[in-house]
Amino acid sequence: MKKLLKNLFLVTIPMLLVLFILLEILSRIFFPGSERPNVFYDEANGIVKYGRDNGTRGLFTIGKFEQQRGRWRVNNDGWNSPVDYFTGKKQGVTRIAVIGDSYIEAWQVDAEEKYPSVLDNLLGDKYEVYSFGVSASPLSQYLHVSRYVEKQYSPDIYIFNLIHNDFHESINGLTYTPFFMTLKMDNDGTFTEIQPVKPERSHNKIPGGNILKRSSFFRWVYDNLKLKERFISKDGAKEAEMNVAVSDIMDKKDSIKAVAGYLFRKIKAELGNKRIIFVMDAPRTNIYSGDMDKSKVAWLNTMAADYCKELGMEFIDLTIPMTEGYTKNKKHFESEYDNHWSKYGHEFVAGIVYKYLTTAKSN
Repeated sequence: MKKLLKNLFLVTIPMLLVLFILLEILSRIFFPGSERPNVFYDEANGIVKYGRDNGTRGLFTIGKFEQQRGRWRVNNDGWNSPVDYFTGKKQGVTRIAVIGDSYIEAWQVDAEEKYPSVLDNLLGDKYEVYSFGVSASPLSQYLHVSRYVEKQYSPDIYIFNLIHNDFHESINGLTYTPFFMTLKMDNDGTFTEIQPVKPERSHNKIPGGNILKRSSFFRWVYDNLKLKERFISKDGAKEAEMNVAVSDIMDKKDSIKAVAGYLFRKIKAELGNKRIIFVMDAPRTNIYSGDMDKSKVAWLNTMAADYCKELGMEFIDLTIPMTEGYTKNKKHFESEYDNHWSKYGHEFVAGIVYKYLTTAKSN
């Protein structure tokens, strides 16, 4: 035993440390592990943002060979954006706020390449586009964020970016999201807004905390190789479409419609003096396979369109333009490594929104 312990402390552990240091050096040079900023909870406003305590810039990578990269920048207000935000407005400049989740946060592309940034460049000096996105935010959180945005920045136009899991995840208790506002359906058919609370743990926390998070090699193993996911049992996996478990939306169809109705009406009531536009992602998997009639999530697009029409809000359904775009060039709107929009996807969506905003019919 004494000899074993001696070998352990004098040989094995030092060798492992040397190996780890060597791998760390190689990782930083050749395969840097994916970086994300630290989550910051703005307690005064109950808003999840990103902190600048470990730097304002970083590199988000996807794939074991880092086939996809995105350079992020945390701005002065804690959002991933190439520009800082200011409360004061320039005379003659129309301010647009784009609110959403990971599609607007957009780690997968450079901050300058995500669609709000591209839209800002397309629109020119008479417009400024501010974006507010945090991964996993549902539609209920968009309402909550819009209250903050209205108070701080008072934009002239609101664009809410919708994806298919925004609706059922707005229902309180379905996911671990105490840091997002959710809705609780009461017995009398009314709703209670469950306000966010400071999270006990971050929704992108990794084992070992900030110590291991500083290791490029560990981040590469944990995030890029996705080793954790390989050990998770696939037994009982639910049928999924557009990152939505089909049973979650089909079993809760009535609840989803009721929750969505509340949120759309609330947004209209609170921001009705502003121009409000909803942009919704298409059932892309069905577009690629050419069987849109078999989509089990497309009814959410129809539901959102119906509520917008009923309430006099504008709606851009990306289904038709994405179908036409894919039919024309057979190019996917996301990379093969991640389901979020790629650089091409962001450029495509920005072009659709730009055309809509600058077409006389829509004004």
